[in-house]
Amino acid sequence: MKKSDKKREQLIVSTLHALCENALDSHAQFRWLTHHVDYRHFPASLEVYLIFDDEQSAAMASADLRQQVQNALSAQSINLPLSRVYAMAEDAYRARFRAH
Repeated sequence: MKKSDKKREQLIVSTLHALCENALDSHAQFRWLTHHVDYRHFPASLEVYLIFDDEQSAAMASADLRQQVQNALSAQSINLPLSRVYAMAEDAYRARFRAH
């Protein structure tokens, strides 16, 4: 990983960490978030996953939190389309990425 990629990763992590702390306080069923990125194809490869207890909770809170993710990263000059911010149940996330 290049030095510039490490700095960008630190910026993404710190931005998402702050957002996660706020979401834990404001959304009862929210559990955690994570991101996946391949810096060889940044920013097109960046994806953020918002993890909830169940699909119903994910659906109810997703629009608000997805927009918050987009706004927070945009404030750091990282443009992430809403189509790459996913809200899902923890079991669905684990099933999707079990092989990875």
